[in-house]
Amino acid sequence: MFITMSTVGYGDWSPTLPLTRWVCCFVILLVVTIVPATLNELNRLLASPARRVGAVPRATQPHFVLVGDVHPHMLDILLRDLYGRCRGASAGSASSTMPSTLVVTPLALEEYDGAAILTRYRQKVSLIKGDVLSTDLSLLQRLGLEAALGVFVIARLERDSSRQEEADERALLTSLALAKFLPSVASRMLVQLNGAVHRRMLTDEHVGIKHVSRARNLGPRAAPLARVGRGRAAQRRAALTSRRARAAGRSSRTTW
Repeated sequence: MFITMSTVGYGDWSPTLPLTRWVCCFVILLVVTIVPATLNELNRLLASPARRVGAVPRATQPHFVLVGDVHPHMLDILLRDLYGRCRGASAGSASSTMPSTLVVTPLALEEYDGAAILTRYRQKVSLIKGDVLSTDLSLLQRLGLEAALGVFVIARLERDSSRQEEADERALLTSLALAKFLPSVASRMLVQLNGAVHRRMLTDEHVGIKHVSRARNLGPRAAPLARVGRGRAAQRRAALTSRRARAAGRSSRTTW
C-alpha cells in the first residue's frame, strides 16, 4: 500500500525482511518530501532578479563607490567622465591599472546592460542591487568604504519638482548615513543634488562633506578625487612591489 500511494512502483527486486521494508519506506518518504522542496527552491532562485553583476572588489582593494538610482544612460556618462578624468583624457574606457568602481543602485539590474558595461570598462565596474538606507548593514560592509578612493552619491535627475525634491532628500539621507557609518569617508565624498536648497542644507550639516555640486555629470569637482585615487593606487602598487622585492631577497639569501 505504501509503495502504491507514493507512486514509486514495484520492481523486479524488492525487500522481503521487515527491517529492509522499513528502511525502504523511510527512504521513499524522505525522497518524496525533500526533492520537490529542493526543486521549488531552485526554481525560485532561478526566477529571482539578479542581485549582482560583475566581481565585487575586495574590501582592501582601492576602488570607487557610486551610490544612487542612476538611469543607465546617465551611469554610462558618469563612468566615462570618471575614468576619463582618472586617465587624464577626455573620455573613454578603463585601463588595466585603473581602480574598480562599485555601483550600488536600488533599481533592477535588468535595466542596465551589464555585459556591455563589463566589456566597455574591462571588468572594472560591478553593479549591486541594494539600498544604503535599508537596515541591511552587510551592504555597507561590502562597500569597503575604508579603502574607497572616492564615494559619489548621485541624485536622480527628475523633471517634476516634487519628484526632484524627493530624489534630493534620498541622496541627502544616503550621504549622511554613509558619513555616520564611517566619518572619515566624508572628506572623500562627492554629492550631487538637483536643488540649491538641499545643497546648502548638506553643507550646513557640518559633517565634513566638502564636495557638493549640481546633479549633471561628475564635473570638475571629480578631478581632485580622481587624482587622489590615482595617486593612492600608485602608492599601494609601489608598496606591494617593494614588499615582494624584499621577500624575494630574503628567500634568495636563505637559499644561499
